[in-house]
Amino acid sequence: MRETYDSLSWSLLAAAPNFDGGIFDETVILVLEDSPEGSYGIILNKPKGKTLAELNTNIKDSLLDSLEVFEGGPVSENKLTFAVWRGNSSPGPENFIYGLSAKSVKEQLQSDSSVKAAAFAGYAGWGENQLHGEVDMGYWIVNRNFPPAIFGASVHDMWKLLLFEARPYLKSLPIPGRGKIFKN
Repeated sequence: MRETYDSLSWSLLAAAPNFDGGIFDETVILVLEDSPEGSYGIILNKPKGKTLAELNTNIKDSLLDSLEVFEGGPVSENKLTFAVWRGNSSPGPENFIYGLSAKSVKEQLQSDSSVKAAAFAGYAGWGENQLHGEVDMGYWIVNRNFPPAIFGASVHDMWKLLLFEARPYLKSLPIPGRGKIFKN
């Protein structure tokens, strides 16, 4: 048992290459809150391939219709939650807001041209000490530094870039069960 609790809040998790976890396969998660009682975050790199307008939601607004919708995680998949990034930097606590209403997102977009917004269907959640257990078992690679390159990357490259940032030696290894070798 841990003597002190090392919070993973505002860390990025990359699914380990050998983690075959369905929706979590090759996933990058932003941990929004982590405590001994439980944790939650959102998947950043799994677009649903639809905009808000294409999902036929009750939200009808020309400014929001084109928002990309992401699979936030397997918990409450039918619930949409909005987030905005302020400025051109990575989503740290000072420039990332999660849990906004559609109205608040619209106001943010109208007042600041540097704001980017997205909708997330569901979230990733863990029970008491579950996330730390999964990290200890090697399912997740933790990165607390928010490497700038991943936020300029396509969602398809984000996992690989984060993985290589945390574990550079993986660039030359075959990925178990996938039979592929990543190349720069």
